[in-house]
Amino acid sequence: LAFAVIAIDGIFYMLLMGLFILSFLLSKQSLSMLNFQLSTIFLISLPYFFSFSHPTYHFSILPIAAIGAGIFWENKHFSWAKTSFLIKVIVAFLLLFFVFIQIEWLYFWINQ
Repeated sequence: LAFAVIAIDGIFYMLLMGLFILSFLLSKQSLSMLNFQLSTIFLISLPYFFSFSHPTYHFSILPIAAIGAGIFWENKHFSWAKTSFLIKVIVAFLLLFFVFIQIEWLYFWINQ
């Protein structure tokens, strides 16, 4: 049961963060909102990047990521076909990078 709860939590986290990553490049949000999200996330997570890598720092970032994911979900009227090739490559890279980080963390967690 504990593993099922962790798996469900992981699925929701991946969904939320995936939408958040998409929000940076595919939604039309103001530059000030984007700057607020990026700078807040960076400043909150900076100490964790230097001290350790652990998902507990997600708790402080998730509300801010939820704002971006919500904006993307609300403004999901974008056309993937009209998106430039460069933006498609950047989105694919960021999503794959995010997924690989999660796989690495899962591998590390299982091997402990």
